[in-house]
Amino acid sequence: MVELGVLAEQMRRHWFGPDQAGWFTRMREEHANVRTALEFCLSEPGEIAAGMHIAYALRDYWRFSGLINEVPLRAGIACGCSSVPVPSCSCKVMSPPQPN
Repeated sequence: MVELGVLAEQMRRHWFGPDQAGWFTRMREEHANVRTALEFCLSEPGEIAAGMHIAYALRDYWRFSGLINEVPLRAGIACGCSSVPVPSCSCKVMSPPQPN
């Protein structure tokens, strides 16, 4: 889990740069692992913060890949972020815009 969190943070820091295509490819290769990690974080007591951190760090990947709905729907991250000390607006940041 720690390694995936570190990888997600590295991708977040380097996403807007010359290696963006490489990071996109790398995260596509890790996609199944990310899903598994997020599901684990939701099923294990005390791991929601780690899942929120990973999901938030990968927010640009989710958007760019067209999978923005996958995080809240598949992993259930949209519930309960207000109690997690990760960026408090992460669910709003990752959720698709709502019609006015």
